[in-house]
Amino acid sequence: MRNSGLNSGFMIGQYAAAALCNRNKILAYPGSADSIPTCANQEDHVSMGTNAANKLTEINDNIHRIIATEFVMAAQAMDLSPNGYSPFSARLKEKIRERIEFLHSDRPIYRDMDKMESVMESDDFIEIVKEKFHTLF
Repeated sequence: MRNSGLNSGFMIGQYAAAALCNRNKILAYPGSADSIPTCANQEDHVSMGTNAANKLTEINDNIHRIIATEFVMAAQAMDLSPNGYSPFSARLKEKIRERIEFLHSDRPIYRDMDKMESVMESDDFIEIVKEKFHTLF
């Protein structure tokens, strides 16, 4: 990359994605393994469903961010080697590039990841994915 700087290109994105994966492993610990008896030990099971739902919500948010990071990095890689990928991948990259510029010089990439999360939620992007994987939807 030209004009490298303090933001380290995509290296920080890789670190952040790895940290989110680790966090998800911690959150995957079952709440039922740590139930606490109540009411003078008369109630030996207390539902941990709310805690499990909260953990699942955080896991889903983390996965969303990890996938956004992967898409941004994949678009960069495709621009650096513009041959040999599918029309489906090309369409996704085109949608990504409508909102996120090629990383020519160092910049904080968290903004790109934020934009990518919005792209992933856009109707256009979802339709491209649905067309490819229509049997799953």
